[in-house]
Amino acid sequence: MIGPFVIDHERNPSGWDRVLRRAIEGVSAAGQAGSCMIVVRETIRSLDQNAKQWPMLHDIATQVPLTINGRESLPDVADKRAVEIRAKDWKNVLSAVFLRETRIAAYDGAVVSLGASTSQFGRRQFSEYIEFLYCVGAQHEVAWSENAIESYELYRPTTHRSNKS
Repeated sequence: MIGPFVIDHERNPSGWDRVLRRAIEGVSAAGQAGSCMIVVRETIRSLDQNAKQWPMLHDIATQVPLTINGRESLPDVADKRAVEIRAKDWKNVLSAVFLRETRIAAYDGAVVSLGASTSQFGRRQFSEYIEFLYCVGAQHEVAWSENAIESYELYRPTTHRSNKS
């Protein structure tokens, strides 16, 4: 397999022509060997974006109650029946809510709701997901453990204006 070929104008503004040349060579070689498929899409979320979600999800997990099987989760509840919920659990819940997706699996008599995988989100979609996490936090008055405004500026979606007259 040859590729994928990532053209990132922000990180390497002068290197796109080299990548494009290698991509054309790869397509040519694959075409000579039989058939090939070319897919053009937005790059997936960055590692920095992925890393950003975890402290946010931790803040939500430690401050926002969630009911699981009729039992409330909240770390400061002295009730021994309270359920512990982790950032990973909130990711499963909130990624599914963000996509308005309901996926349920059943195996051996157990039924489980599945969260969405954020690893294949495009950068723009992941920025919208981060903004969604901020909205969830605002609705529940979450005290963020980071400077939310500064981080928001790094990851918020940008709109591209056309130069057409």
